[in-house]
Amino acid sequence: ETIDNLNVKPDGIYVDGTLGGAGHASEVCKLLSATGRLIGIDQDDAAIQAASERLRDYQDRTMIIRSNYCHMVPELKKRGINSRYEEYGVWITATRSLPGCSIWYTKRRQ
Repeated sequence: ETIDNLNVKPDGIYVDGTLGGAGHASEVCKLLSATGRLIGIDQDDAAIQAASERLRDYQDRTMIIRSNYCHMVPELKKRGINSRYEEYGVWITATRSLPGCSIWYTKRRQ
């Protein structure tokens, strides 16, 4: 459901604010072209390790950032990524701090 609601475009930029084991991220990566990008954010070293392993086939279109999703905008800006949310898809899914939460945002292109 989360992936369907993102309305993934092959050349889009998508940010997973709670990367975890990269389950959602890997599904998005499957839909990206060589010009699409997935940026994953997580503060947990074990999650980053698991995600790195799961996303290894998509290294050319992924970036993993060790941080908290609360710092998403400055982390993206540090890397030269436009912080205007209407230009890319963003999602944050259930975490220990947000039980039962699933938030996503994407601009639906015409």
